[in-house]
Amino acid sequence: MQKIIPLFLIMFLGIQSVSAQDNNKDTWYVWIDTETTIDGKSERFVSEEILEITCCVKSPKFRRFNQKASKWLKQEYNAIADTPFKKIQDKKLAEQMISEAKNEPSVRIVQYDESCK
Repeated sequence: MQKIIPLFLIMFLGIQSVSAQDNNKDTWYVWIDTETTIDGKSERFVSEEILEITCCVKSPKFRRFNQKASKWLKQEYNAIADTPFKKIQDKKLAEQMISEAKNEPSVRIVQYDESCK
C-alpha cells in the first residue's frame, strides 16, 4: 500500500505535465467584441473576422497582445476597453457569433489584424 501511493502521485504529476504542455499548443479563435462609452453613448465594437492564435491565452504574450488591441482601439476610435477580445476554441461558433453581431444595427465593425504565436 505504501508503494502504491507514491506511484499514483508520480503518474498524476506526469499526466499533469503532459497536459500543461498540450494546452500551450492549442489554437484559439479571438475577435474584438467589446462595449464602451464614447461621448456618453454606449457603442459596441466587433471584428470583421476572427484571428487564429496559437499563444496560450494565460501567457504574458497574450496579455501583451490584448494590451496592443486595447491601445489600438483607443487610438483609432477613442474607445477604452481593457479586455477587447472574446476567445473560444470552436471556429464555427466564433464565426457564428461575429455574424450575429454584424446584424445588429448599433455595432461598429472594425478591421484588426495581428498575430500571437
